[in-house]
Amino acid sequence: MESSRSAVTYKTRALAQLCFEDQAITSFSGLVIFQKLFDQLELKNHLRGCFRHRQVTPIFGPWRILLLLIVHLLLGYRQLRHLRYYADDPMVPRTLGVHDSLMSPLSVARCLISIRAVSTTCICSSVT
Repeated sequence: MESSRSAVTYKTRALAQLCFEDQAITSFSGLVIFQKLFDQLELKNHLRGCFRHRQVTPIFGPWRILLLLIVHLLLGYRQLRHLRYYADDPMVPRTLGVHDSLMSPLSVARCLISIRAVSTTCICSSVT
């Protein structure tokens, strides 16, 4: 099923409030700290700048896929198929700036192949 970009992504909102009370928080609530770090480093803007030369902009841009892989590694997972372990957690999509759904591992793999095919000659100068 095809989705529109506006139905999937949104601009980053305020950080979630962390209160140390008896509440039901998820296993990945610590991502709120990394979300703040990503904002201070302007990581999303730097990653977006690395792929500004691309002609086609899919719903999940390549910069968002790389951010997903960074979060994936921060959570301690190594294989793409492990995306299913946190697919229902609300903090991961919030950190990525997407609504409720993450990409499937197959879609991530296809996007990585397309990134490699198009971007092998591109040097990302906005990160340095």
